[in-house]
Amino acid sequence: MTSLVEFNTDAGAGLTATLGADAQVLPDLGALRAHLDAHPEEHVVVLGPSVDQAAALELANEMRLGRPALGIILVRRRVDTSLLTEALRAGVRDVVSETDLAGLANAVSRASDLSRALRDGALPAGAPTEPAHRGRVVTVFSAKGGCGKTTMSTNIAALLASGGQRTVALLDLDLSFGDV
Repeated sequence: MTSLVEFNTDAGAGLTATLGADAQVLPDLGALRAHLDAHPEEHVVVLGPSVDQAAALELANEMRLGRPALGIILVRRRVDTSLLTEALRAGVRDVVSETDLAGLANAVSRASDLSRALRDGALPAGAPTEPAHRGRVVTVFSAKGGCGKTTMSTNIAALLASGGQRTVALLDLDLSFGDV
């Protein structure tokens, strides 16, 4: 099920038509919180363009920690990089322009699939069934320059490569004086 919070009835009608007949329309964030408490199975929340941005991001941040399987989608009149950055930090799953109804439907579908997978512990559709081989990260660092970090890192990478039997990536993150 999907919940929508939108104060503007005209915008709410368009969003509700996109979300489907089972969408629950709520008048404010207080009603949403009560609805979420009463319905722990809720998996997607859409916050409409009339919802205050700061309050929406605060709710998303709370839910990111309290209910990580709940997907929050933010609908805005204007989408820019600063909004996307703030939304990402708050844990919003997607930000959609209010005129992009197809994008909203896709965002709800993706968030719903991910929420179900997180809640059920299942893999999302299309995910590999075999666990991916994970690499190992080795970090070489020092507080003082000139002590041989690059030489040590190069030698470790060569040893780990085992004569070409393994793939090794060596990354020098010294942006000023990196030699590798």
